[in-house]
Amino acid sequence: MLSSAIKDVQASGVDLSSRLGASNRKASAHVRQLLRAQW
Repeated sequence: MLSSAIKDVQASGVDLSSRLGASNRKASAHVRQLLRAQW
C-alpha cells in the first residue's frame, strides 16, 4: 500500500494540492468511520 502510494507520487510529481487532497481524503475517511461507530 505504501509503496504504491510512493510510486503514484513519483509518477505524478509532488505538489501541494496532491498532498492536501490525500490528507483530506484520509481525514474524511476517518470522520465516516467515527460516524459509523455512532450508529
